[in-house]
Amino acid sequence: MSTLLLELSYSSDPHWLEKACDLVFLIQKEKSDLVRSDFLIKLSLSLARAQMPVSASMIFRLMLEKESLPPANILGLVVMHMVKTQVGAYLALNILIELCDRFQHSSANRSASTKLIKPDTMIFNLVLDACVRFGSSFNGQ
Repeated sequence: MSTLLLELSYSSDPHWLEKACDLVFLIQKEKSDLVRSDFLIKLSLSLARAQMPVSASMIFRLMLEKESLPPANILGLVVMHMVKTQVGAYLALNILIELCDRFQHSSANRSASTKLIKPDTMIFNLVLDACVRFGSSFNGQ
């Protein structure tokens, strides 16, 4: 199963990427520990590259639930590809807000078990620029 997911996540065909996304959520319902976080990271990046921001954000939110976030440079790449479209910009904004909220709550609790990355200025600027570019400066506030 791991090999199939890996091969599907390397595809550039939106049809196969969508199948990989569906397969991940099907497996997640049955056995949540079967899908490794590195596959989710690769799939999220591939979906974002293929201009499928809705699916990419769904996989990213799954990673948030599992508390297995990608490194900051990979997160930046996913966001960079997502903000190319208006829908992707809105979804990237929501992800950034959720990341910041989780980071603030984990900092307030000082829990050692939650290892969250702090969104850097590049990610913030990408999302803010996309909000301005698509005429949603109110969302950028």
